[in-house]
Amino acid sequence: GTVDLVMDQNLGKHDRAIEQIELALVNGWDVRVVYVFKPFDLVAAKVFDRANKHGRWALASVVGKSHISAQNSVIKLYDLYSGSCVQIKVMENLHSKDNPVPCVEISVDDVRPGGKYHIANKEELIEETIKDALQAAKESGKIEPRLMAAMEFGTNPATGR
Repeated sequence: GTVDLVMDQNLGKHDRAIEQIELALVNGWDVRVVYVFKPFDLVAAKVFDRANKHGRWALASVVGKSHISAQNSVIKLYDLYSGSCVQIKVMENLHSKDNPVPCVEISVDDVRPGGKYHIANKEELIEETIKDALQAAKESGKIEPRLMAAMEFGTNPATGR
């Protein structure tokens, strides 16, 4: 079918996600939530590449936290809306330059505590992965200094402040 609205966001704020879903339902819209899990080593490398190619950047220190929040949020949304008209899918994205594979649907249980892709208890590992990716990006010299400063220190890439 057709889609009225697509929102690309990380669902890191659970209460806001519920507000948006409820607003859509009140207005008679079909709601589908698709959470795409990507292993964090692939996420970390892609964050810097995306910033350089598209100007979409995020403060490196919050990237991991936002991915943990998103995962926790989709679990809560799944539990809240299970059995309702809200469709929630969990997808696995293992695609990389060296591994060009399509996304596949997986179970929400794969991202729950104890699941093979649960990341909430891996915050230190995620932070270390981001630090390593940040260092590699610096050493590559491929990322504009203004974007690197924005991602590392939170400066505005337009003004440098």
